[in-house]
Amino acid sequence: MKHGARVVVTGGTGLVGRRLTQQLLARGYEVVVVGRGGGGGQPVAGATLRSWNDPWWEGMDAVIHLAGASVAQRWTQKNRSAIAGSRVEGTRAVVAGLLAAGGNKVLVSASATGFYRSQEEVSTEASPRGTGFLSDVVRDWEAEAVKARADGNRVVMLRTGLVLAPEGGVLGTMGPVFKAGLGSALGSGRQWQSWIHIDDLCALYLKALEDAKMEGVYNAVVPEPVRQRDFARALAKALHRPFWLPAAPAAVLRLVLGDMAQMLLDSHRIVPERAVAAGFGFQYPQLDSALRNLLKP
Repeated sequence: MKHGARVVVTGGTGLVGRRLTQQLLARGYEVVVVGRGGGGGQPVAGATLRSWNDPWWEGMDAVIHLAGASVAQRWTQKNRSAIAGSRVEGTRAVVAGLLAAGGNKVLVSASATGFYRSQEEVSTEASPRGTGFLSDVVRDWEAEAVKARADGNRVVMLRTGLVLAPEGGVLGTMGPVFKAGLGSALGSGRQWQSWIHIDDLCALYLKALEDAKMEGVYNAVVPEPVRQRDFARALAKALHRPFWLPAAPAAVLRLVLGDMAQMLLDSHRIVPERAVAAGFGFQYPQLDSALRNLLKP
């Protein structure tokens, strides 16, 4: 992918999208953000906002597809439909635009580690799919993305774990609780959590965009996942807060969060085997250094 190329970013006003748009612009790309505008947010300065109703695909060279309803909400029937529909139907619309733009383009699509089964053992990109709502959503989501391979298009899907960012994501949710000195482990605390610093995630998107050898599924997580209790303890330490409260019982989490609690209780010991093999180097592979960087005054 040559610098100066036109890259379309869906979800470009979100947490990852804004950071990635800034980096694309800094590298000399022309960036078109597709979205609703208005209450949906405005893109960063230098990017062009286009509506989904516009022919946004005209003149583009690549799409980075990030758009999708948040999974961090109670999984009511209505919200389940929004979560699944925004990914499956949204990706279908992106692929249609990509194919309308002609061949030899690139699609880098977000995906999720919710694809994998909950287990103690390590999962790589070759590991089998799990069961349940999130796994089904990821299966259908990726099935739409791979349809873009027609006409010689290259498709990369990044199965992303917990994204650590100073202004949102998991730290935006957990941070206030831990700052108040009320942080604790969740459930048994022994479940594995696979995570990635937002700067490393953006760097991996850029590599997927520019490296013509990358194709297919890649796990967007650091090489060393951690136990949930260790994650919580490291967060408390980084915030200079105590970590002494008993773990929040799984039953209480299910009562408060409904089925979504399973996302917090499942064990995902996932490693980025293909990203490492592709030569990607993580700037923040260790949790303590990542938290120090993100939570610095």
